[in-house]
Amino acid sequence: MCRFVLSNQKTKLGGDRMSRARAKVVERVLPYESMSVKEVLNTARGVSGRTYSEIADEMGIGTETVRRYHSDPDYNPPLPRVPELNRAYGNDILIQWLARKCGGVFIKTNEVRSPAELQKEIAFLAKEFSDVLRVHADAIKDNELTKEELEKLHKEAEELLIKCAEVVFAVKKAIQGNREGE
Repeated sequence: MCRFVLSNQKTKLGGDRMSRARAKVVERVLPYESMSVKEVLNTARGVSGRTYSEIADEMGIGTETVRRYHSDPDYNPPLPRVPELNRAYGNDILIQWLARKCGGVFIKTNEVRSPAELQKEIAFLAKEFSDVLRVHADAIKDNELTKEELEKLHKEAEELLIKCAEVVFAVKKAIQGNREGE
């Protein structure tokens, strides 16, 4: 059973669907390593606020097929459907789970549209680095690292790693865009 519980109340941003910002928070706190395929599929669909029918329409497959993906213990989506499902959910829960099961993390690349946006991303990167330093400083006060302290340090360091990669890829996309415009 999944240790994650969603509130029944949905944010009114973009229809009845949960806001992208809230979905991002959910994506970061899920216990991916311990979740089953069905738990992940149902969580991703729950966060999306979409019905089986809406997902099926977006993917161009039958509603019953999508329903079976979520409920039939012996019927999982084939690997080529995973990116389609991920897009249909409108969040990265499924793909993040898959990456974690493979020992990694999923990093989505975004475009930086302006210098101000890049500055904002770098400021957030600095905040993530500051969080790692704060957690480390708190942890070493007694010259011991407990399991809880190591878990906090791991969480903050992973968030820093993800943000670093996002900024690197965003800048790379901006450079490529500038080359194409020359």
